[in-house]
Amino acid sequence: GAWLCLVAGFAGMRVYNKTLHFDPYLPMEWDSYLFHLSFKNARLKVEVLEKSVIYTLVEGQSLRFIHSGHTRVSLKSGKSVTLKLKDKFTDIATLEFDGVIFDMDLFTSNIDIHHQEAWMAVLNDFLELRGKRDAKDYAPITEEEYGLLKHTVSGADRHAGLKQFLRSRGLDVPMGCNTDPPTEESLSGLGNAKRAKFREIVSKVAVTPNPDDLNLLKDLREEGIQVACVSYSKNCRWLMEKAGLAHLFDSIIGGQKFSSLGLKGKPHADLYYRAAEEMGTQPRRCVAVVSDINGYGSEAFKHFKLVLGSSMPEVGEEADQAEPSRVINGFKGVTTDTIEEWVKEEHSRCGFRPRMMSRTGLHRESSSPRKSTPETSVA
Repeated sequence: GAWLCLVAGFAGMRVYNKTLHFDPYLPMEWDSYLFHLSFKNARLKVEVLEKSVIYTLVEGQSLRFIHSGHTRVSLKSGKSVTLKLKDKFTDIATLEFDGVIFDMDLFTSNIDIHHQEAWMAVLNDFLELRGKRDAKDYAPITEEEYGLLKHTVSGADRHAGLKQFLRSRGLDVPMGCNTDPPTEESLSGLGNAKRAKFREIVSKVAVTPNPDDLNLLKDLREEGIQVACVSYSKNCRWLMEKAGLAHLFDSIIGGQKFSSLGLKGKPHADLYYRAAEEMGTQPRRCVAVVSDINGYGSEAFKHFKLVLGSSMPEVGEEADQAEPSRVINGFKGVTTDTIEEWVKEEHSRCGFRPRMMSRTGLHRESSSPRKSTPETSVA
C-alpha cells in the first residue's frame, strides 16, 4: 500500500498503451525519495530530489518511458539520466521519429479484386440501362479499362478516370454532388453506387489483417509511437473497422474527410500532412509509408523524416515524380527499432536536409536547408 501510494501517487506512474509514464513531484516536507520498479524484463531505479529526478536502469538491456507527459527517455543497461521536475522541455531522447503514417492500401491489398468486381458490376449495369434508353449497344468495361480507372480515382479529380471511361463510350455524364443517391445518373451517383456495391460484396467475406502488419502496429503503439492511416477511399474507416485494425490508429483520414476539408490530392500529399497534424506532431518527426507513389510530386514528402514505399515509381517521362527513400516488401520482421535504423541510415546518407527525388535519378537538395532540432541520446 505505501509503495503504491509513493509510486502511483507522488511519482505519477501510469501505463498507457503499454508504455510506462512518470510525472513525479516532491512533497514540500520531503528532501527526496527513491524506489525501484520492474517493467518489461527491466528494473528501473527512480530517485526524486528537490529539483530533479534521476532514472537509472539497473537491470535489463533497455527501457523506454515517458517523463512528465512530453519527454521520451530511452535508457540502456547501467545508464542514468537526470531530468528537471515539472519543467516544460522537448524530447531528449531516444527515437528519431514520433509517428508513422500508413497508406490504407498496404493493409487491404487482398480486397482489390472486390473493388474491381464492384466497379464492373455498377458500370455494366449502367451501360445496359443507358443502352436500352438510347437504343444502342455499349460495350461492357474490360479488365484493362478497369486498370486505368483504378489508377485515376485519387487526387484532386476523383472522377477523372470514370469520366474518361464513359467518354470512351460516347457518354458525357454530369458531375453531380457528393450526396447524389446511387440511382442518380451522375459521376457522383455512380461513385456512390460503387461504394454501396463494394460494401455489399465485402460484408459477406472476411477481411483478415496480415499477422506481420498487426505485429508492427502493436509494436509501434507499445513503444509510444503515434500511428495513422490515410486513404482517398471513402471506405477507409469502414474497412479498418471490419479488419479489426481501427482501434490501433490514432488518426484515420479517408475520402469523406479528404473532401470535406478540401485537401489537395496527387501530386500533393495533403493526406499525410493532415495526419501528422491530427497526431499532434510534425512531418519532420514522421515516417510516411506509401503503397502507390506514382503521381506524387518530387517535393510532396520533402518535409518527412523518411518515406517508405512498396515499389519505385513506374518509368516514364515525368521528371517531377517522388521516389521512396527505401523500398520495402511487406512488414515481415519489421519493428520500431527496424524503422529507427532505417531513419538513421537515411540521415547518415543524406544528412538532415530534405531530399527531393527526380526521375533523372539525381538527388536535389532544398534551396533553404531545414534546421535540425538538437536532441540528446541516452545510451
